[in-house]
Amino acid sequence: MSQSPRDPYSTSNQDDLNPFAPPESLDETEKSPSATAQVSSEGLQEIPPVQASYVFSIALLILGLFVAGFTGIALFPLSWGIIGLPFAILRLFIHRWSISRAIRDGRYPGGVRFNYVYFFVSLVLGFFCFCAGVLVFFLFCTLIIYSAEGNSSAFENAAPWLLGANAILAIFTSLALNRMSVPRYQ
Repeated sequence: MSQSPRDPYSTSNQDDLNPFAPPESLDETEKSPSATAQVSSEGLQEIPPVQASYVFSIALLILGLFVAGFTGIALFPLSWGIIGLPFAILRLFIHRWSISRAIRDGRYPGGVRFNYVYFFVSLVLGFFCFCAGVLVFFLFCTLIIYSAEGNSSAFENAAPWLLGANAILAIFTSLALNRMSVPRYQ
């Protein structure tokens, strides 16, 4: 009985390596299709979830504001916390969007946790972004008032428009600073 010669292009036999096979099929370790699927699914990174402590911190802040409002107790941290709350929530959404882009591009190193520490850091940064916007608003108001010192009639006609433009500039300054506080993954 004569044996037929071995096909050099065949990859069916695991002991023989095909020198013409693509590099991914030259792996000597025996892998089943399910093992390959597990490795690829483990290699994918996911956006870290928002932990329950973040949501509890927001709920505690809002509850504290309601209690302070009904009892009449003025609590300074709660009052500035409500100012920073929209910026903290906006920062969370921007940061998660930045992480999803970094994962898609393969640049995300990992290690971010959206817990209560992240929330309080976001509150403080949001409060400072708000203060920076207020500072820009009052600096431009002061500049406008001093520049219109001799011409009060023109200032009275343009004052509502200048005030509105100044408010928009202050809001954009606050939002831009909040956006700059979110880490970028490069």
